[in-house]
Amino acid sequence: MSTIIITGAATGIGESLAKLLSNDHKLILTYHSSKPNRISNADYYQLDLNSEKEILNFSQIIKTKYNQIDILINNAAVCHDKKFINTNFTEINQQINVNLSALIKLSLNLLPIIKQKIINIGSECSKEIYPEYAVYTATKFAVRAFTQVLAKEESGIHTYCVNPGPTATKMNGFFGTEVTKIAQAIIDQTINTTPQSGSDIDLYKQFKNL
Repeated sequence: MSTIIITGAATGIGESLAKLLSNDHKLILTYHSSKPNRISNADYYQLDLNSEKEILNFSQIIKTKYNQIDILINNAAVCHDKKFINTNFTEINQQINVNLSALIKLSLNLLPIIKQKIINIGSECSKEIYPEYAVYTATKFAVRAFTQVLAKEESGIHTYCVNPGPTATKMNGFFGTEVTKIAQAIIDQTINTTPQSGSDIDLYKQFKNL
């Protein structure tokens, strides 16, 4: 039984991953404001990824309470889809803080106790460019680059960037591939198997025509 942290686990891909993994793994699940539907075999922590203080406090709790973390899944994300000219500083900061800065800081703080894998949930926008997603795309390109550099630096663990396309979550207006299909594909291709570290898991290509 592995111990797995999933950020942003109250809804969407994170929630679906938690449900699918709960029978076979010990889960540590974070959420921001939406209260999660609690599942067995999971510990829950409210965590604002915009707050460096909360990231530091959460990291210390994890280091103190748990002997080791096998897998960290950086799933939490924010997206404001609009033309860049209409974007405000708050929306820019939210996307950079949650999608990128918090992901990097949490990975850094927990890296000494992570034993197997860091799985970063990127996006089709990690590799493709679309109008009205300027800041979101910038963060997801950076997540992919960070994943690849970390793979070169840390030979003791495996890192992956998972790139789903449109997924039927609240963030995407419930349009796209069924979220449980995406979650199961993540499990099958990153947790149940061990591809080369630094690999892209391009789910947006696999589910393109579904």
